[in-house]
Formats: sequence, C-alpha cells, structure tokens
Amino acid sequence: MSGMRNDADFAAYLAARWPFLLRSLLLIGCPPGAAEAIAQTGLARCYAAWDEVLETDDVDATVYRVVLDVWHRRKRPPVPPVPPVESGGEPGSQAPPRTEAGSEHQVVDPAELRRRLEARLAELTPGDREAVVLHVVAGLSETQVAEVLDRPVRRISAPASPEDLRIVTESIEVLAPPFDGVVAEAGVRRRRRRRIVVASVAAAVLVLAAAGWALSRSPAERPADADWVVLPQPNPVDVPWYAGGLLHLSTVAIRMPAVGDLAAVNDGAVFTDAEGTVWFAAGDGAVTEIGRTAPDARVAVSDQTDWAAWVDPSADVPRLVVHNLVSGKDTGLDLPGSGSVLAVDQARVYYTTTEGDFQWEPAGDPMLLDRTGLLDVESASRVYADSRGIEIVQAIFRVANLRPGIGALLSPGGNFVLSRAGDGSVPFRPLLYDARSGDRMRSGLAAGELALDATFGPNHTVSYLVAPRSEIGAPPAVDGNTEPLVMLRTCDLDPVVCHDVIPLARPGERPLLGH
Repeated sequence: MSGMRNDADFAAYLAARWPFLLRSLLLIGCPPGAAEAIAQTGLARCYAAWDEVLETDDVDATVYRVVLDVWHRRKRPPVPPVPPVESGGEPGSQAPPRTEAGSEHQVVDPAELRRRLEARLAELTPGDREAVVLHVVAGLSETQVAEVLDRPVRRISAPASPEDLRIVTESIEVLAPPFDGVVAEAGVRRRRRRRIVVASVAAAVLVLAAAGWALSRSPAERPADADWVVLPQPNPVDVPWYAGGLLHLSTVAIRMPAVGDLAAVNDGAVFTDAEGTVWFAAGDGAVTEIGRTAPDARVAVSDQTDWAAWVDPSADVPRLVVHNLVSGKDTGLDLPGSGSVLAVDQARVYYTTTEGDFQWEPAGDPMLLDRTGLLDVESASRVYADSRGIEIVQAIFRVANLRPGIGALLSPGGNFVLSRAGDGSVPFRPLLYDARSGDRMRSGLAAGELALDATFGPNHTVSYLVAPRSEIGAPPAVDGNTEPLVMLRTCDLDPVVCHDVIPLARPGERPLLGH
C-alpha cells in the first residue's frame, strides 16, 4: 500500500476507534492523565507497521493487544476508589440523567452510574476487568477478547444493563483523534530505532513530499552537516524544541545531533552543538554556522534587533560577539576575563565577567551595573540571584520581591518569572511567579511530575517538558527503553490552563525548549 493510501486508511480507522480505545483504557483503570498518552503510543507502534497490521486476521484485536501491551509495561498504580458524586454529575458530562426503572421521579446521574460501574469493575481481577471492558465497551467478541489477552475463550457477563453502559460510555468526554501526534511519535520511533531518514508527517500527503523537500533545496541552502535533513513538519507549540534527534521550528523539523543551548528568534533558532559551534537555523530549515563558543555556553537573542550574542573563548582574549542574523555581520568586544552572555534587550547586551555585570550598546562603551547576580532582563523587569533565592525587580513600579528559586527566566514583556526549586538541577520542580506582585502561581505540573525544561512562549504562555517522577531513573522497560515518557505541555497563564500537546516516548538524552 502506498504511503498516502496507508495514511488515509489509518486515519479512517483512528477516527472510528479512538473513542472506544480511550474509554476502554479509562474503565480498565488507566489514570485519566495517562490514557491518551498510552493510547497514542500504542497506535504509533501500529501506524509504523500499518501494512503488516492490515494483513493480520483481526485488525481490532491486533491494535488493542498493542495498546494494552503499552499499558502493561508501565507501572500500573492501584485504581483509586471513585468518590460519590454529590450532585450535578461530572463537569462536561454529555449524557442526560436517567430515570430509574419503576420510578417516575428518581433520577440517576451519569456520574453516579459510572461510579457504580467502576466499583463493580474494581472487584474483578485485572485480567477479568480488562476482559469485561473489552467486551462491553470496546465491543470485541469473546473470541477477540481471548486473542487480545492470550487466554482461553470464556463467557463474559456484563456488569450493568446495556442502557446503563451506553449512558456511562457516552458521558466520558473524548478529545479529537490525535492523528498528528500518532504520526509524529511513530516518526521518532523509526528514526531512533532504524536510523532511516523519513518524514514524520502531519498529513498523509506529506509522506511523499518530504523526499522532494530535501532534494529540491539547492546545495547552498542545505545544512552544513550532510546528516542534517530538513523535514516538513508543523510545530504543535509556539516555541522551538529539540527531542529525539529533531529540532522543531515553526513549519519544519531538522534531524541533527545533540543540541547544547537553544534560543528562539522569530521563526527560527540559534543553537550550539557539542563542540561549541554556534548555528542559526532559519524558519525554512536552512542552517548556517555563525560562530564559536564554549560547549554548553549560553546564547542570547532578540527578535527586535535580530541579534544573537555569545562569548567566544577560543581567542587569546575572550570576546563578546554580537551577530546580526539579517546582515550576517559581527560586532565584538574584548572582555577583561572569562565571561558569559546573560540577555539581549532593547538594543543592549547584558553580560557577566570576573569584574562584574555589564550592559553594552554596540555603538558605545560597556557600562558596569550597580549590582551583580543579574539573571535576566526583559523591558523594565530584572531578576537577580540572591543568597536567599531570587529577587524580582520592576523599576517602573519600584517593586522588588524576594522569592525562593534558583536561576530565572523572564517572559516576553517581563510579566512572569520562571525559576527552579531545589538546587536547580534537572529534573526540577518549576516555580512560576507574577513579576509585579511576586505572587506564586500554579505551575501546571501535578505533584508527581518533574520538568526536564521550561520556557515562555508568546501571548502569556509557558511550555514544559514533563516526566513522571516515578519513571525518572526507573529500571528499563521490557523493550530495553530506559527513558521516561516525556510530555510536551503548554499552559496559558491568565488564568493558568494547561493541555498536553504530544508525548515523547524516546526523547533522547537531553530534550530542550528554546528560551
């Protein structure tokens, strides 16, 4: 089957089966926050071998077996008891209340029906619970259930009436099928396991377009490294990010080796590699070498001036370099000792050396700041390191707030501050503050989650790479994978409302978000 035909067939199957898959996982006992990620990972495995799946005797049985295998390989926490619902049902319940048989006025809420059903399911063994749900919710026959669970064919009794089951399943809200996420995750798995250059597409037609994209670029536009391949792939978030060997920009992704530091600028990004080379990736995927710095050194950028700045330690005297990404020209300043760049804001470059913190306008002389410990600058907001945490300063309002945290990043416009709890190492618990009031805000991470990276996006948003605390450093899975399941998450900040964008089954050694 051709790539386009393959994708069209899979998309049709996904649209038809996604609600049943997700509702089945939830009633089997999968936590709500993990059900979509588990279903998507299982479907990504099926998508990667869809031709072979279609050749099996029973496509449904094969898909459910793969999805349940993902669930079984993860540590299954005990299913918590379902609390009784006082009134009004669960938020967003779609099914109307039902009148009990034999009573004209007694109304049973769909959430109460679901509580009763889950209470009955909780009395079963995990295997019997899966069998019942696959039969009465997913609609699999007893023979199909036996094939999925690798057990003899047995008679399965429904734990509730058909009408109650219909009301319960319809009351479980299901988001749209994540075709883009499935295809993207399948693409990462193929690249990591087979080392084949293929496009992870967001629509069926892009499977064939990827090869044409890479071949149609002129030699001058191709990345400097022959192994770097440009793939057409829309970015699901508004910041560049690197994971699983791919740098994701606005409309393309670039396969490349590990990235040291990553800074977002307009539709592209400035990044460093393991050797300290500084690169600029334009929005169309064209990559240009623009300088040298120390491995893992910070680069700073500005959308307003199209500048990128870093410290080049390779010469006899360390040099602050300001590179114009439009003209390609450099401006430099010799430093009195070792140093690093801190920020670029309003045509000023902020940097630190052994002699203190400075600001510099390339047309003039550097100016020593009146205090050290500067972490970030954005408009009228500044954040400083303090022995007791971080100090958030807003000069216009003459406000300064001392708060817990290690390190800091200001949002565009300077309204919010991101910091880290503990010693600041990765992984970490993020700390989110209102820059003016100093009030701590809800970060968007649950109690059992840690961040591998965090950054601000445009329009008062923050993005995270999130992993369950229990999976970090856990023993390898059955397939040998030692990496935690990482979720790319985005939150609106006013008010704080978050949604999970895409799970990353194999994010690589050091996934990054562009600052």
